[in-house]
Amino acid sequence: GLGAHLLFPVFLVSSIESGSPTTLVSWTALRGFVSVWWGWALFYVETGVLLALWGVATIAVFPLQPFVAVLVATPMLGAVALIYSRLVGRLLWCYAQAAERERDA
Repeated sequence: GLGAHLLFPVFLVSSIESGSPTTLVSWTALRGFVSVWWGWALFYVETGVLLALWGVATIAVFPLQPFVAVLVATPMLGAVALIYSRLVGRLLWCYAQAAERERDA
């Protein structure tokens, strides 16, 4: 749901930054909201649009024929998951670049 959409990237960045899969939130990751605010904003806007388009396409087809809606929504959901993963990767790359600049400064 929406909570997973909002919190997953924060948990992922925190886990990667701390080197521990049990770390849900770290201060260094939260500082990324300031240093890479544009990356986070772009990520949330793009994934919001992506999920909205998938939802609208699914809901638009469902009243016509529910079976067809499943046939349309399922492959689209796979594509949405792949694109979402790519967007998370780009967010992590932006975060890593900012962290590297901080270390160099």
